[in-house]
Amino acid sequence: MKAPRVTLDQWRTLQAVVDHGGFAQAAEALHRSQSSVSYTVARMQEQLGVPLLRIDGRKAVLTEAGNVLLRRSRHLVKQASQLEDLAHHMEQGWEAEVRVVVDAAYPSARLVRALSAFMPQSRGCRVRLREEVLSGVEEVLREGIADLAISSYSIGGYLGAELSAVSSSPLPTPNTACTAWAGTSPSRTWKASCRW
Repeated sequence: MKAPRVTLDQWRTLQAVVDHGGFAQAAEALHRSQSSVSYTVARMQEQLGVPLLRIDGRKAVLTEAGNVLLRRSRHLVKQASQLEDLAHHMEQGWEAEVRVVVDAAYPSARLVRALSAFMPQSRGCRVRLREEVLSGVEEVLREGIADLAISSYSIGGYLGAELSAVSSSPLPTPNTACTAWAGTSPSRTWKASCRW
């Protein structure tokens, strides 16, 4: 993979010229000289081999190629900023990714609510979710494939915390022998266990 010829600073400078309406205004916003801003954009156009701006009277106007590249550069600069934020959060002790394994019988609506509540506070932490049945939850946690497990069983050797109790009502199908039976099973207490 070849190294990029244009720096993030150059893309930010082009964005400032467009967003603030000219080289002088961009220079003021960036706390740089107008000649420095003009040189940065001219050098950038030279490096890319594509004209990004054309002068129309006293105003710099984006070319068609400049418009396309500017739009894409905004995503690039935003991603670079998010990457720096993630590095900062990791330095503060946040995980980049948390791998969660959950018993398939756990109510998905509760899981979705919990994840939705976590996302605004996640600081870029990615949640990788895996669903397992029966003893699969414990196996995945023990094998180190997951960091956090949600199961109705206690997993020996791991720190667990009670999440909630859920009652379930089995509904027999017409083909089963117990069609006349109806009732509720005892409630299950769900626990979260983690490797930390």
